[in-house]
Amino acid sequence: MNNNLLKVGDQYIVTDWKGNVKTIIETMEVEKVLYKKITAEFAEMEGKADKSLNYWKKSTKLTTKEKWNLTEGFSMKYDYSLVILPIYLNNE
Repeated sequence: MNNNLLKVGDQYIVTDWKGNVKTIIETMEVEKVLYKKITAEFAEMEGKADKSLNYWKKSTKLTTKEKWNLTEGFSMKYDYSLVILPIYLNNE
């Protein structure tokens, strides 16, 4: 069991490059979703590049590979679990 997953209520401080506090983010919802179950609607909402599911999957695979320094033979398993955080913007 991974106890390092984000939890509802976790808070994070966002700063600018000079270290000035700009906002505080609070985790309101955490969802664990299988890679194969990510939808086009989610990919569009996340807003990467052209907002397509195909681009989202390619960029997620590349990011995962780079972050964990995985080998060239790495492939995302169809049943690989991802933790996603829906983002809610407060435009007040």
